Amino acid sequence: METSVAVNKWGNGLGLHLPKAFVQTLNIHDGDRLHLKIEQETIQITKRSKQLTLSEMMEGITGDIMHSYFEDDDAFGITTGREVW
Repeated sequence: METSVAVNKWGNGLGLHLPKAFVQTLNIHDGDRLHLKIEQETIQITKRSKQLTLSEMMEGITGDIMHSYFEDDDAFGITTGREVW
């Protein structure tokens, strides 16, 4: 199956309209997640499972983010018992 679609402004970004035949063939529903990958000058779109793996959830987390979070005195909230920080 192959087609061309228009790219339209959608908020601050751009959006594609997926034709009904593609949506039905891939069983895509509102709220489903799609994975986008650029390879050379091609955009590859793959349907993702609803359940992300731990690796996928951690993809955007870098050491810099984690270090700054744990260095924050309020990162874990106030003590409520006999905790020693």
